Amino acid sequence: IQLDMSSSVEIICEALDELLSLRDRVRDCAETSRKIAAFYLDAEKVSKWINKLGRPFLDKSTSIGKSQERATKLLERHAEFERVCQNTYSNVEKLLSTGHSLTTQFEQYHSFIGNKCQTLKGKLILFVKNL
Repeated sequence: IQLDMSSSVEIICEALDELLSLRDRVRDCAETSRKIAAFYLDAEKVSKWINKLGRPFLDKSTSIGKSQERATKLLERHAEFERVCQNTYSNVEKLLSTGHSLTTQFEQYHSFIGNKCQTLKGKLILFVKNL
């Protein structure tokens, strides 16, 4: 007796091709989710820095110092704060660029990413105005 397995082999190969295709789609979806989640988390970090450190520093830093030593320390703290602000501005620019790139890559998330970019940009503009 000779068995003809060609039809079974064909079915198995088609099933494996479909399975591999599904795996690739799941991998692509996971990568998309990772990129969007990283963008969202980075944007949240900047927002938290502005709200919890940046604004409070500005609110507390109204003194000019009662002595030269105190004024020098305040000036040093302010210089360090300005350095951190420059890093923040740079990070926001990178985030906005990444957001733009993500909206072109993933059209279905355009409004979600766009809203996050607008919120971040608005917070930065308001913060710079207060600075």
